[in-house]
Amino acid sequence: MINNNQCTENINAIKRILQRERIARKKAEEVIEEKSMELYNLNQELITANHSLEEKVKARTLELQQTLSDLQNLNQELTLAKEKAEQANKAKDNFLATMSHEIRTPLNAVIGISYRLLQDDPKTEQLPNLETLRFSSENLLSLINDILDYNKMEANKLDLEEIPFNIQSQAQKVKDAWGIKAKEKGIRLKCLIDSEADKMVLGDPTRLSQVLNNLIGNALKFTEEGNITLAVNVTDEDKSHLFVEFEVKDTGIGIPQSKLDSIFDRFTQADNSTSRKYGGSGLGLTISNKILKLYGSKLKVESEADKGTTFSFIIAFQKAALEERQQEFASKDVPLEGKSVLVVEDNNVNQQLVEWFLNEWGCKIDFADTGKMALEKVHENQYDFILMDLQMPGMDGFETTEAVRKSSNKNIETPILALTATAMMGGVRSQIYDAGMNGIVSKPFKPDELLTVIQKALSSI
Repeated sequence: MINNNQCTENINAIKRILQRERIARKKAEEVIEEKSMELYNLNQELITANHSLEEKVKARTLELQQTLSDLQNLNQELTLAKEKAEQANKAKDNFLATMSHEIRTPLNAVIGISYRLLQDDPKTEQLPNLETLRFSSENLLSLINDILDYNKMEANKLDLEEIPFNIQSQAQKVKDAWGIKAKEKGIRLKCLIDSEADKMVLGDPTRLSQVLNNLIGNALKFTEEGNITLAVNVTDEDKSHLFVEFEVKDTGIGIPQSKLDSIFDRFTQADNSTSRKYGGSGLGLTISNKILKLYGSKLKVESEADKGTTFSFIIAFQKAALEERQQEFASKDVPLEGKSVLVVEDNNVNQQLVEWFLNEWGCKIDFADTGKMALEKVHENQYDFILMDLQMPGMDGFETTEAVRKSSNKNIETPILALTATAMMGGVRSQIYDAGMNGIVSKPFKPDELLTVIQKALSSI
């Protein structure tokens, strides 16, 4: 039996247990309440953060939409600016082509007549004036060519021809062209050509000559006494290429070391007084370097003030095939005596100039002032070759040539050579050959240049 004392102790023990449970429950409730509050606060923070994020996303979306709209507007502006730039470039090209034609046409008369007068046994006292006239007109032509060439290079419209030519022969021609001027100035002009350079290669002889002419012209301009040397050496050779070094060395005023880097900049000469004293546009070396860049080469210069300057460059020419070498050799010295020629030209002065030169070579000459008249002439007569002006009123030279080539008359295969005062030859050159012409004579032309183009065309028949 349980006595009262034990019962009391059990009751007290139960009370203590219940008291501890109440305390534990209370603590649990406090912890739950605390955790609930924390969860509530965390939830509120998440709601606030989510709301903030939604606002940021909304604002960023608006920013991106505005940016996209701005980019679309900018793209439209750039497209419009590009169209305007292309129109401006086209207008500039047309302007330069027109100005080239308008300047070269009378310049052709000046240069041609000066050559003619020098050939007509002038009086001794007339020679200085005639030489000055010839020299000045050629300098003006050189300046015009430099400006137009530079414009073509800036527009990436300059291409190199790939035609067969003899390196030794081309270098000798450049030297001979400067021989008289060097002699007049009392300067000895030497030409040292490696025997291995007497080979046919593929390239652009006109542009190569332009570089050499620029270098020799500069050397002659800045050399008051002593000599100038053009050296051509083959430095290496493989099965397909010939590596040729060209060097122009003078004993002139030289270039200070501090100016060597700047001489290749456009419109720049070594000294500000140079252009006033010696003339020139400051474009020659820039143009030469751009031409050589198309060949994968560049100009090198060594110079010392008051002791002279040496310019050099190396070009890797592709060797000409056998048939191309044979074709080149076959194109020399074709006699023009008795050859019949139709000159299609609307300018009376140019007609007279061409007539002078063709008469001297013994040609039989016929003239046509318009394209329509030219078609009548070729229908009635057989010609050995035709000289065709490009810009004529009514039917131009392109249309006239195409009409000749499409006709069934006897001149359908006759060589037709373009006479053009348009120096922007990038696009015009392809038009000329596409129309069916066989060669190009650029006005103003020298007699030997005209003769060379005619002989080459006749030898290819």
